[in-house]
Amino acid sequence: MKINKVLLILCVSWVLYGTLRVLFFRWLEQAPAPRPGLLLSAYREGQLGGMWVGLYADQHYEVRSSVNGHISRQGLYTLTSDTLKLLDMQRRPKLQYLVDPPLLWMIPKFSGSSFLEIQVNQLPKGSPPNKERL
Repeated sequence: MKINKVLLILCVSWVLYGTLRVLFFRWLEQAPAPRPGLLLSAYREGQLGGMWVGLYADQHYEVRSSVNGHISRQGLYTLTSDTLKLLDMQRRPKLQYLVDPPLLWMIPKFSGSSFLEIQVNQLPKGSPPNKERL
């Protein structure tokens, strides 16, 4: 009788652990919440977590990982026609993308996932906002 109770407790614990683990990892994979002034939001899921890119009206960008939700890269951006360039705070180039809704393609393409899915797109057509600041 005691063995049956122990086995039942172990089975219930294992199922509960598995359920909580799945829910926790799904929560981690969600795109982080952006700050106000968001013009473009793009996201992709990966094996080790997702990647989120947000462009803001003040010419700043953020790149976040869904593993911890922290900002992994930030700086300024320029948008010329359909080419998006992400720069560090000293205006040195870091990443470059081709804006081709509904996707944001990384240039050059690396192995694996080289695109993000655009979720929010309020970028002006043709030229970046606040062009005089670039």
